[in-house]
Amino acid sequence: MKICGIVLNYFGHEDTITCVQALVGQNELKKIIIVENSVNITELSILKDIFKNDRKVEILEPSRNLGFSGGVNLALNSVLDSGFDAFLLLNNDTLIPPNTLKYLAKGLIDNGFDMASPTIYCYPEKHKVWAKGYFYNRFFGIITQRDISFIPGTIFYLSGCCILIHRKVFKDIGLLDTSFFMYGEDVEFCFRAVQKGFRIGIVDKAYIYHKGNVSSQLNSLFYEYHINRCHFLLCNKLSKKKAKQMRSLVIKLFTLSIRTLLRTIKFRNTHAISGYKQAILGFTNPDKSTGSDT
Repeated sequence: MKICGIVLNYFGHEDTITCVQALVGQNELKKIIIVENSVNITELSILKDIFKNDRKVEILEPSRNLGFSGGVNLALNSVLDSGFDAFLLLNNDTLIPPNTLKYLAKGLIDNGFDMASPTIYCYPEKHKVWAKGYFYNRFFGIITQRDISFIPGTIFYLSGCCILIHRKVFKDIGLLDTSFFMYGEDVEFCFRAVQKGFRIGIVDKAYIYHKGNVSSQLNSLFYEYHINRCHFLLCNKLSKKKAKQMRSLVIKLFTLSIRTLLRTIKFRNTHAISGYKQAILGFTNPDKSTGSDT
């Protein structure tokens, strides 16, 4: 299987270098595209210098931060018709053990999957599972690793942290939805793929480690805005029926307000409140959105 890897960099060249250098040694990966989303001359020059002699690595330079979906789509559009069988979407803050791609590609074929993820462990707490697929409830906005499919409106999806996607999926259903700047695009893409009959799943033998974010970063205004925004966008993306969309929105307005209150108390700042308000404004009236996408 001929695989192309896609890694986004946003002011994280040290993580990106470590991640890409681990990928270079995996024989299944024939090409690696780094999308330099920082739009920063220092980040770009460091990456270019490190990988200047590696023919596997190509660096794309968008003129602005395209977000996750936009960055991935930029890379995909450049290689989708270049003869690759599958594409690996991978966060730069991951550690990739040897043979990960070998096991993941084999698992994709052996299990009849069209999209597959490895088991993702935490780092440095390597014994803790960070993700093994997730369940998302489109009405309540619940995200959990526990099987809650008994609750109406629940779907299973693979984390965008690491997904191997067969080329035919993109050719059939299109690329990632750029309505999502950050968060939620993996939920929507998996939902769209499953609706079209594609199979998704976890390859147990393949695993990686994810460094993740510290709690202070996860309470930034950027995070609070985009995580709320993705939940509101998913109201419409996961159902075509207006009644279900409205039901999802009404319930989420309540459940996300509770989340906002709890996070305001936990972090003792107003970032959660501001992010919630901006997300509502951006969803109900996009022209007046005050949320930053940079």
